[in-house]
Amino acid sequence: MRFPKWLVLAASSGCQIVGGYDDFTYGSGTQAPKHPCEALPAAKDDERGLAVMARVDLVNETCVWMDRTEVTVGQYAAWQSDVPADGVPWESDWCKWKTERTDPIGDPNDACVAELLPFDLQPFAARKPMRCVDFCEAEAFCRWADKHLCYDSSGLGVHGPRGNPQEWQLACSNQLTTRYPWGDGSAGYCNTGQTADACIGSASGTCGPVPVGQKAECSTPGGIVDLLGNVSEWVFSCVYIDSERPLEPTGCLTRGGGYDEPLEPCTTENTITSNARKPSLGFRCCADLTPGEQVLVGTTRP
Repeated sequence: MRFPKWLVLAASSGCQIVGGYDDFTYGSGTQAPKHPCEALPAAKDDERGLAVMARVDLVNETCVWMDRTEVTVGQYAAWQSDVPADGVPWESDWCKWKTERTDPIGDPNDACVAELLPFDLQPFAARKPMRCVDFCEAEAFCRWADKHLCYDSSGLGVHGPRGNPQEWQLACSNQLTTRYPWGDGSAGYCNTGQTADACIGSASGTCGPVPVGQKAECSTPGGIVDLLGNVSEWVFSCVYIDSERPLEPTGCLTRGGGYDEPLEPCTTENTITSNARKPSLGFRCCADLTPGEQVLVGTTRP
């Protein structure tokens, strides 16, 4: 079993790690964490060393890891290099229609790339958010990275898979306590509200997404950046497939809005077909606790 470095260090320094936070002994006058997951670090590197993930504490005394930024072009290119285009294991329920991977980074004739605005400069620079990918490509990348496309659910219809927390919305709204990642007040923190006319008319202004993390104030208290604006994000919440119909794309949920949309609160949702690829649409990944982390917070006993 593979344990994170901080857990190994804790054990080697003499701490006795035996289960949930009730099993820990704290110094005189020190209170136990308010949430069991406070026994874990606030952030960590993912398994492949591609991204930093922040801890998102959920109301059911568990937690999830979420990428602090949208998946970047550089990270996505690592998947393209590692997995042949004709060797991608597509998701077995919602992606039966998918047969091949697109290549917006390397294909100058890609249909989505053709929709980029003229002053959307260096659209596939390594630190720009990856975009022009469909739901299945986003889901396959996250799975390859030992994570999953962040779960959510829609208030406008029957979506699946069921039984998972609304990871994206809970992170964005600080467990449904705020309208925006930073609080309740609307502010100009995020990359939103761009118009095609402004981009075409000025090469010096912002046009398209900025490198991930650049809008540092557009953030949750835990440092998860650009949940609103920059690029909207695929989440794993899709309309159930009718077995009586031919294999075809179905509706899947997007959250957050892109650079070309006005600032909206965390609850705003949009369902589009899972084969859609747009210049203002990207994604980020989430990850479950590792077995060692589950032991540490008490969700699983050793």
